[in-house]
Amino acid sequence: MVVIGLMVVIGLMVVCHLMVVIGLLVILALDINCENYKIGLPVIEKAGVAHRIHFREGPALPLLDQYIAN
Repeated sequence: MVVIGLMVVIGLMVVCHLMVVIGLLVILALDINCENYKIGLPVIEKAGVAHRIHFREGPALPLLDQYIAN
């Protein structure tokens, strides 16, 4: 059951990534520390999807509250 759940999650991730690449989705990325985002940023830019990823640094709950309010 865990393997099937993992496969579904991986499949959904692939679909979401494809939708970002073709321009149907935008990703809101939240992290308490921007270092991980900086590590992946060259790959994101090379893939040409940097404009589709909105990164916010800080605690997730206040950031989500702010995002929903806007």
